[in-house]
Amino acid sequence: MDVPGLSAAALRVAIRQNTVLVVGAKLPQSAQPDTRFHLAERNYGRFARAVRVTGAFDSSRSKAILSNGLLRIVLPRIEDRRGRLVHIDVETA
Repeated sequence: MDVPGLSAAALRVAIRQNTVLVVGAKLPQSAQPDTRFHLAERNYGRFARAVRVTGAFDSSRSKAILSNGLLRIVLPRIEDRRGRLVHIDVETA
């Protein structure tokens, strides 16, 4: 996620069921008194994004990394064990 100008303290990342929530706030920077803008690419204020994810992942090992205005969220997959053959030892009583 592209979050230019935000610090890690201004962001919150959470996982609820199969949805990743990213919430943050971008505060306006003080500009020079004589500065004017015709077009501002990024708005200021609060924002929230919800992204649905599929598949099995280990939310306890998830990470959110902020570097140079880019937020990267890593969700480690859990190996799918369905359909795998499991051998069970037979005991005598």
